[in-house]
Amino acid sequence: MRLGMNEIKDGIYQAALNRTMRQLHREGFQVNPDYYFENAQLHVDLFAHNEVEKRIYEFKFGRNRIQRNQLFRLQDFAKHIGAKLYVIYLEMPQSKEIIFDGIEGILYKNLSEYPPQEICELSTHFYIREVDNVDISSIDLSNELVNLSGSARLIVELQFGSRSDRRNGDGFEETVEFDFTFRLKLDVAERSIMHSYYKFDTSWYYDDN
Repeated sequence: MRLGMNEIKDGIYQAALNRTMRQLHREGFQVNPDYYFENAQLHVDLFAHNEVEKRIYEFKFGRNRIQRNQLFRLQDFAKHIGAKLYVIYLEMPQSKEIIFDGIEGILYKNLSEYPPQEICELSTHFYIREVDNVDISSIDLSNELVNLSGSARLIVELQFGSRSDRRNGDGFEETVEFDFTFRLKLDVAERSIMHSYYKFDTSWYYDDN
């Protein structure tokens, strides 16, 4: 399950932003992410304020240090409005691969409980054996929810005919693999799927049969 570097950065940035906002909320601040000061034509990652204090936050990755002219402008503006400036540096993981632990099992459980119509229509009975080859193409973290999209492979056993047909040698079984794409909204704490969308291409199976 590989993520592109842009998706990795977006996920790390969003997680850091959400964590900071939760802490500020606990401290009694009102928070405004992705805030634009129109009068100064200045964009900041986060502006927080309460009755006695104002704060400006900028998030930067370790190798992408804040430019000197941007830092000076932020410092001058923060001083002008009486705010404290915080520059938070984020670290990239050493590996370029992020593992969303247990996603195969989560997909397997959801597809077993709510089998897709495309698979149900293929045979008299079926049994979902495994989900593998999961490749995450995008990830979006928001508080305790995660939105994922990607592709995977479903291994399913198709059974034709009734049990008595198979006992009499009139039915048969075969194991087939289908590639599919997915979009999921996950509750991280419960490790459960709140919303799901799957797209299977089974047309080749009908063509071959």
